[in-house]
Amino acid sequence: VLCSDSTDLDLVFNYGVFDFNSGNFALRFALGHTDYVCAMQQTADFVEHYRRQGIYIEEQVLNVTQREAQRLLNALLVNCQPENCVYRYSFFYDNCATRVRDKIEECLDGKLQYPERPTERSLRDAVHYYSHNHRWATFGQDLLLSSEADWPASGRELEFAPLIMQEDFVRTLVIDRTGIVRLFAGEKHRLLDLPPIEVEPSSWLSPMAVMTYLLIAVLILVMWEQRRRRIVWQVDSVLLALQGLGGVIVAFLFLFSTHPTVDSNWMVWVLNPLPLVGLYWQIKGGRSRRYYYYHAVALVVLALFLIALPFIPQYVSTAATLLIFTLLLRSLNNVVVYFQRKRQLVHSSTR
Repeated sequence: VLCSDSTDLDLVFNYGVFDFNSGNFALRFALGHTDYVCAMQQTADFVEHYRRQGIYIEEQVLNVTQREAQRLLNALLVNCQPENCVYRYSFFYDNCATRVRDKIEECLDGKLQYPERPTERSLRDAVHYYSHNHRWATFGQDLLLSSEADWPASGRELEFAPLIMQEDFVRTLVIDRTGIVRLFAGEKHRLLDLPPIEVEPSSWLSPMAVMTYLLIAVLILVMWEQRRRRIVWQVDSVLLALQGLGGVIVAFLFLFSTHPTVDSNWMVWVLNPLPLVGLYWQIKGGRSRRYYYYHAVALVVLALFLIALPFIPQYVSTAATLLIFTLLLRSLNNVVVYFQRKRQLVHSSTR
């Protein structure tokens, strides 16, 4: 927001504008080819939009000179021109928050000295901090983010998150060309004072709870199958379909997306399209040998992944680990029942 007491200037410059209706938006977003726009509007219109959404707005006043403010205004007006307003969005490294910071830095008569931050925090830690009340969103993000998201991140890298940037600005200094030091940010206040929307996560339907229920149910089913020496193939069909469809997303991002921190994802060993091949063999061949061969291979891969888990340089949530155990148990049971039947057939033929 830029405003002036001496004029009627009261504008918002928003780097977070995009068009859902543009062609192939979902595909381009998955590929990382999403273009965002810097748009200008009256502050009153901006506030009214957020009022209708029920979202509060907090304004942070920057301690800049009139000359710096004018330079920033001119730069933003140029940036909003049709030939300059579009940029390629990158969630962590070039987003609607970092664009604001970078533009401000360009227009100051000095340099910003940011506060030191501990380097043990990662990009994933920042994502967890802001999505902790949305457990399924956090679970999905953890499946898609790769080991790169777990590297120690600098304070500047963590500023992809607007609230972290706001916290940093409070403790940031401006050192001008003459060596004079001043605080960069002044007071902050609510431009639109609505209570934050607090989402109370349900512990009964959290990913951890659901994966625990699933594992217990599969354990009970396996014990029943072992007594009957039969497989409830419908359960395997559902699990293979869900695993394969999730694997299509993970593998697609791993292979084709330009999004940062998705191309070194170790979860691709678990979530990939190959379960759909096992599902196809099950449906077409009536649980033929190929179907059991699939489970034999899956058993080895899942077991090796779990064994290597302490050494994999990537965070894998407990809920995801329980899911892997469940898939491992199904593959193990299929292989065991297959050999039990085969041995039974051999005994029957020798009688």
